[in-house]
Amino acid sequence: MKFSPVLLCLLAALHVSAQSQPEWKAGVAKVTITPAESIWMAGYASRTKPFENVEQDIYAKALALEDRQGNRAVLVTTDLIGLPRAVAEPVCQRIQGKTKLVRSQILLSSSHTHSAPLLSLEERTETGVAPEDARNIVAYTRSLQDKLVDVYVMSLFRDRYIQP
Repeated sequence: MKFSPVLLCLLAALHVSAQSQPEWKAGVAKVTITPAESIWMAGYASRTKPFENVEQDIYAKALALEDRQGNRAVLVTTDLIGLPRAVAEPVCQRIQGKTKLVRSQILLSSSHTHSAPLLSLEERTETGVAPEDARNIVAYTRSLQDKLVDVYVMSLFRDRYIQP
């Protein structure tokens, strides 16, 4: 399993205790977020149509950390240009409801790739996007939200003790 540099840096920075009880637990998970259907890509205004094929899959990856006192935090990184607040905040609210984490324990990040799907929860056609394409963008965005919640929850239940 490949991890983003951010996740590897976080793991490398952990202090591991030589005591009988581990200092930290970590859980990881990943989910493919490659669109199943051709949709518009984010990042370039000069694009005139949805993508035609997939060169490689894109992912959301989660790292959950828990210290000896039970304090938890989860980082999810996505292969996307970014996550608009309108997309991210409902994800965080759902995670809070399923996991009892508070908002300050949830971090969403993106690699800012310009080779990722356009995200929107509104069927916008004013930018030259056909109505069917606008519906596909909204459907993909809603599916992405579900996958982000799932990858968070999966990482919390895949705890691994970090041993010295």
